[in-house]
Amino acid sequence: PNPLTSRQQSLRERIRLPKLRRYPVPVGCSPDDPEELRREELLSCFQDFVMELHQGVHMTQLTANQEYSDIHCQVFENLQTLKVDQGSGCMIEFPLAAVSKVYRIVKNDDKWLGHSSIAPLPLPTNPEHIVVVEFMRRKLAFVFRDVVTAQRFLMCMELLTRSAQEQAG
Repeated sequence: PNPLTSRQQSLRERIRLPKLRRYPVPVGCSPDDPEELRREELLSCFQDFVMELHQGVHMTQLTANQEYSDIHCQVFENLQTLKVDQGSGCMIEFPLAAVSKVYRIVKNDDKWLGHSSIAPLPLPTNPEHIVVVEFMRRKLAFVFRDVVTAQRFLMCMELLTRSAQEQAG
């Protein structure tokens, strides 16, 4: 990766984990690892995620009418607002403090499986991992092909919304 500018470095240093009773175990760590090691790894993963999102990320959205749409997402420097550019000249700003929940579901050949459901045998052959960011009157559904990327997005988006709620709060 390119070295960070002083402005990017300043932003990265401002990214902190929100206060939680229990922190998720980051990918690559085991629940048996020391708490301090897990927290350091989680912070590093979260900082990387926020920096990527601040620079802007191209993603796939599943729309309300079940169509796929390429979008560009970016978090503002205040880490309070997610801007979604739908490519049609339409940009929507979402206040992250207004997120009511973030969850993952799996879609396989137009069949929906809850994230906690035990996958029926045979295992899904064409799974799509959908991470839903839910607001009061709107849902954003992001599509991922692999479970690890979906889980990272889910974990970090939850941390980002909690941080925004803490700052707003």
